[in-house]
Amino acid sequence: SKYVLARAERFMTHSVNSPVVSSQDPLDPNRIIYFKAINVSTTGLLLSTSLSNKHLFPGMELKTAILEIPGIGKTDVSLFIENSRSTEDGKNILFGVSIKSTSHNYHDLISKYLSNLG
Repeated sequence: SKYVLARAERFMTHSVNSPVVSSQDPLDPNRIIYFKAINVSTTGLLLSTSLSNKHLFPGMELKTAILEIPGIGKTDVSLFIENSRSTEDGKNILFGVSIKSTSHNYHDLISKYLSNLG
């Protein structure tokens, strides 16, 4: 296709100190879902989670999510699931999410995290 959407540059996270996202399950309000960020950008994230969350699918929103970066801080974000796929080993699910809205300090937190990676 001649129409290609530009995407913000993605940055890989460190496997030891990666950001964590927690969110209320959109299908069960009494359950919290946890994700590990694989890569980050100003407009989206690639998140990994266990197979117990395979009921999530593209088109769903995670409106009450919290992004926490260990040792740096946390912020509220609303996420939209754009795509999903299993990992190569089949033990986890990857969700490509776009950021619909953030609190005022999302960009500062990501900037601090990436600058600490060196």
